[in-house]
Amino acid sequence: MILGIVVGVLTVVGTAIGTFFLLFPDAQPEPDQPGLEVTAVDLDHEQAIAADALSAADGSKTAMKDWKSSLVSVVLRNPSDDPVLVRRAEVHFGSVSGVGCPYGAGDLEVQARYHFKVPLERKAPFTLKRAMAYSVPPHGQERLAFTIGPESVFTGAFPTVYQFRLTLHLDDGSTLKVPHAMTYMDPSYAETVLAAAERAVEDGERSAFTTVDCVREQEAVARRLAGASGLVSPELKEYSAGLTRLVDRVAD
Repeated sequence: MILGIVVGVLTVVGTAIGTFFLLFPDAQPEPDQPGLEVTAVDLDHEQAIAADALSAADGSKTAMKDWKSSLVSVVLRNPSDDPVLVRRAEVHFGSVSGVGCPYGAGDLEVQARYHFKVPLERKAPFTLKRAMAYSVPPHGQERLAFTIGPESVFTGAFPTVYQFRLTLHLDDGSTLKVPHAMTYMDPSYAETVLAAAERAVEDGERSAFTTVDCVREQEAVARRLAGASGLVSPELKEYSAGLTRLVDRVAD
């Protein structure tokens, strides 16, 4: 009996509320609007990274202005009536790979000023976090961009390839996962590695520290990474193509 009365009351109340909003539609509360949306993601040549070459022998420093690297850029749209603040970006590394053959070493250390500085000793998988205060205005669209690279690189190092995904943390506690895996190459000494590989191919045998067998092996590694799904940086594609051209010359 009591249950029947409660059900009857709830039915009457529900009908009254529905009738009220039918007569006064402007009084109906609006549903929650979505937070930020990712409208575009890119990984392309855009910037020369500032870097300093340090000499271990005398401590001298030389500015480098041609340290080429791509920008990861994410275009964010805010469909809501309120500004949305990005509090933190997280890069989740699935793999970190050095690609190249030995070519010698020296006493130089290069410190490049990347937004995400990857410690040399870290082994994937791992996550790097960067605090932010990046606001996207109501019904606005903004572009968030950053670079990734090692904290420092010593002469004799190989270019490093990072495979990762990106997550943004918003001020309301929610997260926004960028729906693209990314394969990004720090181009440290890429030209030096290719030049050493070319000398080895021309000699047909060992040239200083590089061998033709090593060039073949690293070409296969670079080609596999350059063919990864998702977004691939142009530096890696160009580097891989350069190694492939050298291997094709050996085959001919």
